[in-house]
Amino acid sequence: MHTLKIVLRSWWRNKLFVTISLVSLVIGITCTNLLTAFVLYEYNIEYNNPNRDRILRLTQTLPFAQEEMQGTFVYHESVPEIISQFPEIEAALRTLSITHTKIRVDNEDFSELNLISADSTLEKFFPIEPLAGIVKEALTHPRTIAISQEVAKRCFGTIDCIGKLLEMPQSEKKAYRIVAVFSLPPQSMLKADMLTSLKAQEGVTCSILLKPGTDINAFRQRFETTELPTLLGKGYYRTLTLQESYFNTTLQDSDHCIEHRQSAS
Repeated sequence: MHTLKIVLRSWWRNKLFVTISLVSLVIGITCTNLLTAFVLYEYNIEYNNPNRDRILRLTQTLPFAQEEMQGTFVYHESVPEIISQFPEIEAALRTLSITHTKIRVDNEDFSELNLISADSTLEKFFPIEPLAGIVKEALTHPRTIAISQEVAKRCFGTIDCIGKLLEMPQSEKKAYRIVAVFSLPPQSMLKADMLTSLKAQEGVTCSILLKPGTDINAFRQRFETTELPTLLGKGYYRTLTLQESYFNTTLQDSDHCIEHRQSAS
């Protein structure tokens, strides 16, 4: 008791120091809790995806600016040849992401949108909730598009916009008919404002879905030691799980895909 009184008296005589110390302690604990919550949220990316443990993303070593780095895209036409050699693969998904896309609706421009062109297998890899229409129709029919709930409300004020048209000035086929409105889970790795079918004939990002029961470690070891067609000829791929891909993918991926597409054209 006597010791407690001494401590309290000391605090009373040094009120400013004690106040600063307590405020610093509270701020430190708060920041730690926020950081912990953020890390847990990011670590649980695709938490609600039932196939998350069976999805791998392909990367390969590429020379850029006199340095070697891991590129996450492959030649569009080489994917069937790659997956045909492995019976453990259930499906493949090719995607091409273009950021900062601009669209025009009724002569009004909307920008900073993320357009993803993908194979029709997209819904096997990522859970997409259709709010109106059929998402797969946008992935299989030319000049059709699916838009997110946020884009629908931003451009039309409602998700009731099936059949309406939007223009994409940078696209060769400017007019797209809206066939679906979708929503993505908050922890989805798929960051898409718009979805359309894949027509690219050059560099795309490729993911594979393994069959249930596949020994993923054994598969990765065999896959990564098998010579396959790469951008630089015969070579080897690395594989990343969803979490590895999420934390290792750089912001330059989409720029590399765009640069590669432009050079190919």
